[in-house]
Amino acid sequence: MHITIDGTDYATLKNLSFAPSADIAGVSIPINELQVDIVTDDEFGLSDVVELYDDAGQLWAHYFITYVGRVDRNTVRIKARDDIAMLDKVILPAVYHNSILVPDLLDDTIITESGGISAPWPYYLDHTFDNAVIHG
Repeated sequence: MHITIDGTDYATLKNLSFAPSADIAGVSIPINELQVDIVTDDEFGLSDVVELYDDAGQLWAHYFITYVGRVDRNTVRIKARDDIAMLDKVILPAVYHNSILVPDLLDDTIITESGGISAPWPYYLDHTFDNAVIHG
């Protein structure tokens, strides 16, 4: 395994903790995290992108740094979380919707700049939700 941050590869890793999960029943959306100690004297910033690759070059994670701490002068500990974690930072006002289509609700909430999240990532909504309506 190796880590890439801002185009730089880091292969000397310690204490890598990465255990992604998914709710196959669709009841919840788990937030996935990784933690790793990188042997380097480089500095990293919060919200920098961390990519975790296996030895065959397969991408396993594309996360944002949420914690940086120096273990010693040669080692940096980082914690990173997936895109879904960004939704935890946003507080939207309470709104009652009466028969709003799901795509319209997502456009109003996630994409718009009028109090929405303005997500830094694209999202895909399955077409089976095109005519789904929300009340509440």
